[in-house]
Amino acid sequence: MKKETNFLAREKAMMVFFAQLLATITQLAFQILDAEVSTQCKKEGFQVDRKSERTVTFFIWHRDLCSPPNEKSSQ
Repeated sequence: MKKETNFLAREKAMMVFFAQLLATITQLAFQILDAEVSTQCKKEGFQVDRKSERTVTFFIWHRDLCSPPNEKSSQ
C-alpha cells in the first residue's frame, strides 16, 4: 500500500488488503468453531470420523464514485 503513489491505486490496494484480512479472520473463526464443536462432541461420547473442508466465498461490491477522464459513467 505504501508504494502506491496514486490515491485511487492506494485505495484499491487497501480494499484488497481488508478483503483478504476479513477472509482470513473468518477462516480462523471457523477453524476455532470446528475445534470447539469437535471437542464438545467427543466429551458427549460421540466419535468424530473425519472433518470435512468447506469453502467460504466472499463477494465485496465496490462502486467507483468517479471515473477516469474521457470515460462516461454507466449510471
